[in-house]
Amino acid sequence: MVVKILEDRSKGCEIHIHCQSREDEEVKQLIFLLEANRKRIPASCQRQTFLLKPSQILYAEAVEGSVFLYTADQVYTSPYSLSFLEKEYGEDGFFRCGKARR
Repeated sequence: MVVKILEDRSKGCEIHIHCQSREDEEVKQLIFLLEANRKRIPASCQRQTFLLKPSQILYAEAVEGSVFLYTADQVYTSPYSLSFLEKEYGEDGFFRCGKARR
C-alpha cells in the first residue's frame, strides 16, 4: 500500500482511496479506522482531551457561550456548538429540544 498526502489549503479535507477492490483487507481496515474516528467527538475535562463516542453522551447544553457534554460519570467541555452537534451527529441520535418557561 502506498500512502500519499497532498496538502491543499484552499479545500477542506478529502480522502480518496484508489484500490483494486473494496474487499481488500487493508482497504477494509483503513475504511473502518477512518469511519471510527469520524464518529468521535472531541471534548475536554481537567485540561485533557478525550474522544467520546456519541453513544456515551447523555445530553449537551449551552451555558454562557460554552457547550457542555454530560456522560454517566463526567462533564466535558465541547469545542462544538449545539447546532454543529445536531447537524453532524443527528444520525447518531442527537436532536435539539428546548426547555420552555411559562
